[in-house]
Amino acid sequence: MSHVFISYARSTAKEAQAVAAALRGLGHEVWLDDEIPAHRAYADVIEERLREAKAVVVVWSIEAVRSQWVQSEADKARESGKLVQLNLDGAKLPMPFDRIQCADLTGWSGDLDAPGWRKVAASIADLVGASQPRPPPAPGLAAPPLALPDKPSIAVLPFADPAGDKDGDYFADGMVDEIATALSRLPSLFVIDSGSSLSFRGAGRAPKQIAQELGVRYVLEGSVRRSGPRVRITVQLVDTVEGGQIWAERFDDTLEDVFALQDTIANAVAARIEPTIEAAETRRAQTRPTEDMRAYDLFLHALYLQRQWNNGCCQTNGNSSPVCRRSP
Repeated sequence: MSHVFISYARSTAKEAQAVAAALRGLGHEVWLDDEIPAHRAYADVIEERLREAKAVVVVWSIEAVRSQWVQSEADKARESGKLVQLNLDGAKLPMPFDRIQCADLTGWSGDLDAPGWRKVAASIADLVGASQPRPPPAPGLAAPPLALPDKPSIAVLPFADPAGDKDGDYFADGMVDEIATALSRLPSLFVIDSGSSLSFRGAGRAPKQIAQELGVRYVLEGSVRRSGPRVRITVQLVDTVEGGQIWAERFDDTLEDVFALQDTIANAVAARIEPTIEAAETRRAQTRPTEDMRAYDLFLHALYLQRQWNNGCCQTNGNSSPVCRRSP
């Protein structure tokens, strides 16, 4: 379930993504309409997400004021008492929204200390309530580790920006979100949602500790470095149980098309991570000794039958014992 729904016009998609990234950095689960599955009707998904959300952020702009979709979503949020408004360009709000408090984010560059943004964050915190990011454990007291799922599990940790550029955080958080989304499409993996993992930004905890709190075995770490129009993204996959890096890669590109760049890297990372984790799990299973000798005996029996079958000479009688159709 998404705790925060963001309504916006297409002309402000970049700003809406920045708002989403900032909210995810605060530990909220955020949904935008670019996540609608291809097999579902647009209106059905919108209505469902609006109903599930605990807070609805309407990003007002001149185009949003003219949009019937934005006005409809804002009206449903107003009626349900979970509307949070912000204005990007000083547009005159339509009735009755002009009578409701609206945060002024005209010219907002992503400053989390800006008065308008603090107002938005506070309103969402009040509405979401219990969904606020978890507080860090008391000094010297580690959070109890969660049990690992049955299938391989992974979390994409917040990417580091060595330059400390606040604008870089939004690109890095968007990269984390895209990679987590790409990984979630793989049925062989259990993937922690990006909102949960991004809540650990600046927490000062080691990857192994974060993995234990999230209940995963693998974590993907990364960093983003910029130089003019170019960007370098490095990623590394770590097995936090055995404590080793099992894969790493570096991507160099330009920022001409941010969305295309994020899609390309996310898909490339997902394509490499799945076989890498599968190989690691296979190696681990092969080196793990069995504690049930009866199970091992059955395994050897099944292996023998499979080999006979592959050789084309095996059939079974009523007692399921192998009978060869020709003399050895």
